[in-house]
Amino acid sequence: MPIIRELQRQGWEVIIAADRAPLVLLREAFPQLETLQLPGAHIVYPKRGGVVLHFVWQTPGFLRSVRQEHKALEQLLRSRRIDLVISDNRYGLYTKRVPCVLISHQLRIRVPGVPVAESMVSRFVKYYAARFRAVWVPDWSGEGNLSGLLSTHRSIPANVRYIGPLSRFAEGGGPEVPADARLDPAYDALLAQGPFPVVFLVSGPEPAVSLFRTVLREQALRLNLRALLVLGKPEAQPVLQQEKNLVSIGHLPTAVLDRVLRETELVVCRSGYSTLMDLAVYRKKALLVPTPGQSEQVYLAQRFRERNWAHAVKQSRLDLAVDLPQARACDGITQPFSSQELRQAIKDIAGQPVG
Repeated sequence: MPIIRELQRQGWEVIIAADRAPLVLLREAFPQLETLQLPGAHIVYPKRGGVVLHFVWQTPGFLRSVRQEHKALEQLLRSRRIDLVISDNRYGLYTKRVPCVLISHQLRIRVPGVPVAESMVSRFVKYYAARFRAVWVPDWSGEGNLSGLLSTHRSIPANVRYIGPLSRFAEGGGPEVPADARLDPAYDALLAQGPFPVVFLVSGPEPAVSLFRTVLREQALRLNLRALLVLGKPEAQPVLQQEKNLVSIGHLPTAVLDRVLRETELVVCRSGYSTLMDLAVYRKKALLVPTPGQSEQVYLAQRFRERNWAHAVKQSRLDLAVDLPQARACDGITQPFSSQELRQAIKDIAGQPVG
């Protein structure tokens, strides 16, 4: 979202190509822009254990989707005039026809306990990353960055450029966006009940996302917490549900979620990288619960905990009565956002002088 907004500010005509939940979110955020459905890889995570074998089993399908993405892009370029392709972690969207950029913070794929597999997957990433004109890492460079060894190891591709963290909530380098939240009566009713001391943000793939919803709801009700549970269902109608002090809603548009997050004291969420960048904007205290089986989220949660940026706990050990106080005792992230790196990167890839 921040990249699309910056492209618009620089006078680009933007076409959005996505699939599933990302397509729903982007259509909601940019209703005036043309959108195309572009199917991509659908990774399924196991409920428990067997992560390496599970992903080995899915590898042929993932490679097939990369080839299909590449073919779809070539067909699109033959029918449309497109000058620049920016791909959010989709390895098949490269071509020699126009400059192509890959956005990824994960240049090293973590496979704990299986160094041979980790080396092979990292070689795959480096192989495909080399086919792009540039790889933009949405992070700061150096030891104090958010992504740690995922983006700063010794064998990173030569075309990597750090453009600073990105968040849909960071406009012009600041944490606030206009809070025009009067989009639906349900959102008015929600905001009238706020602020909420604790906000639960649920996201991720099935079946882990449903299990996470259930765990949070049951523990919040048992403790009679005053909290908001955002269920992570972008396709859902805006309907409020209230059980004791727990308010639930399927999804919040960006402007409403911005206000909710600015007003809350603590966020409980997954440790996905996009979510972590959002937390950095608000400098909020957080309790991180990585998705079981996602080594990247496990690593990031551990990194944030070690630096006292947030508290983190496995989903199987989550105990809100114990973990919420520990999360409130953490420091949060204090390093400020800036959009200058992104602005310059777009101008450089387009061959425009920096103004």
